Amino acid sequence: MAAAVGTLAAFAVFAWVLERPSTRTASTERVERPAPEALPEASGFLPRLSVTAGELFGVNEGMTLPHHALSAGLTPADAFVLQGRRVLLDDLGVRRVRLNSHSYPGLNHLQLDDWRTADEFFAAPALEGLDVVAVIGPWPGTRTGNYTDAYVPEDMDAYTEWVRQVVERYGDHVTAWEIDNEPDLHNSEAPRGGKEQAEFQTPAEYAEVLLATSAAIREVDPEALIASGGMYRAMTPVGRAYYEEVLATDGVLDAIDVVSLHCYFATPDTSPIRDLFAVTRAFAPDKPVWITETSVPSSAERSAEASPEWQARMVVRLHAEMLIEGADRIYWHTLFDAPEAKVDGPIGFRTNSLYDQSTGRVVAKPAALTYARLTRRLADQPLDGVVAQDGLLVFRDGWLVVQGSVDTPDGATQVEDLLTGAVTEPTPTTEAPAWIAR
Repeated sequence: MAAAVGTLAAFAVFAWVLERPSTRTASTERVERPAPEALPEASGFLPRLSVTAGELFGVNEGMTLPHHALSAGLTPADAFVLQGRRVLLDDLGVRRVRLNSHSYPGLNHLQLDDWRTADEFFAAPALEGLDVVAVIGPWPGTRTGNYTDAYVPEDMDAYTEWVRQVVERYGDHVTAWEIDNEPDLHNSEAPRGGKEQAEFQTPAEYAEVLLATSAAIREVDPEALIASGGMYRAMTPVGRAYYEEVLATDGVLDAIDVVSLHCYFATPDTSPIRDLFAVTRAFAPDKPVWITETSVPSSAERSAEASPEWQARMVVRLHAEMLIEGADRIYWHTLFDAPEAKVDGPIGFRTNSLYDQSTGRVVAKPAALTYARLTRRLADQPLDGVVAQDGLLVFRDGWLVVQGSVDTPDGATQVEDLLTGAVTEPTPTTEAPAWIAR
């Protein structure tokens, strides 16, 4: 009861402390910027399911459940929390969310005997109208070795029967099923029982589970959209080798519709983006690419360059570079920075999210405000025909200034500073990040 009251009290002040992207602006200090670097030209084309740029935007773990709800079911306070998250998603201009298995382990065969939490979650009004990607697999979370010393379930028939039940029960609520999360990361950590790292969740074992899971999903829903598990380090030699071996397994490319990848970095060097897409062009050129987790930090504890304003600038640059490389969806990780008082150890991804709650209140970081302005400007812009020029992307109705200071194109009618929200008449030059309307 006390926990529920506390949750309600925290969200009762939500509307008063949230800096709403649609109505307020970030306070930022303008500094001199270097001349723009040329945005990389994509080295090849990848298929897309999305038609407009607005369809690219999503949030990983955008809708999650409190831990107590996993065993006790949703309370009215939990429903209120979910509705608060929906308000944030609406402010950000996002309709796509990814439910990761460690934040929503109700979609896990360990929960086979109790469907209550999942039933209540998918029935929650806050989920209405959202495009949901659900991670599904035999084990929850990113640390599979905490649960088992054998990745492939001992009783595969029971596992695949659970998959069929999940898809039959929740398929109408789920747009796509993603089979497991970061299998290549599991392979780099020793599992419970001290087994050799390289012998745990090997590419062959993951491929076995992927094929069985995909087949079970399609038995229930032949038209289901299926994604591979988000690879954590496919841009590195070790991760690339894992990724290649999985995709080379007989039947895998036919079993999936989409390739899911993760991309994190903490410096202005965006080469990991290009490396990631190069891998996909080499091994799965006919598959759309979803970046189901990506973000950069706002704290200098991660890198000397990082700051709240730098993170906001990188929101634009990251999406622009992934877009031009061929990304079909891009999910930011995540909504909330963890409260500092509740986190021990390394900084990790503690400041990579869009909203700050270190004081117990939900406050939009500059990155959230910039993100919302970006989604609003790109919402209806067709992806077909988008091209890169020095420092900007050219869309049907305007130009996205990605980095540096550029010569304002002929035909400009107004300029929005994506950091502050200020809208001005065009001047001879425009500084990133900005939207220049035709």
